[in-house]
Amino acid sequence: MFKDFKLLRVLKFEWMRSEVELPNEIGNMIHLRYFSLRYSNIKRLPSSVANLTCLQTLDFRAFVTLESPNVVGRMKQLRHLYFRMFGFTIGKQKLSSLGNLQTLDINFK
Repeated sequence: MFKDFKLLRVLKFEWMRSEVELPNEIGNMIHLRYFSLRYSNIKRLPSSVANLTCLQTLDFRAFVTLESPNVVGRMKQLRHLYFRMFGFTIGKQKLSSLGNLQTLDINFK
């Protein structure tokens, strides 16, 4: 499904109650600028999200749990990063490499 949307700029998976698994093909959306998973039941991000190098906004708010690969530090164009979760497993993210970051909103409960 995602291979047909290579020019997509905004992707929102919001308010999905049932558990959803994102396919690796999401990494083919190389022009994506805004990616939101707010209030969704997604347990794991595929490592292919590292290919989303044009991403400017990444919004992971209000998950129950989320396992994230060590990829956020590679998103050099990232300007807005939101993490607000109850349970969150994240690799050693190198946020210091995000020189364009303007908003960093992290809240672990």
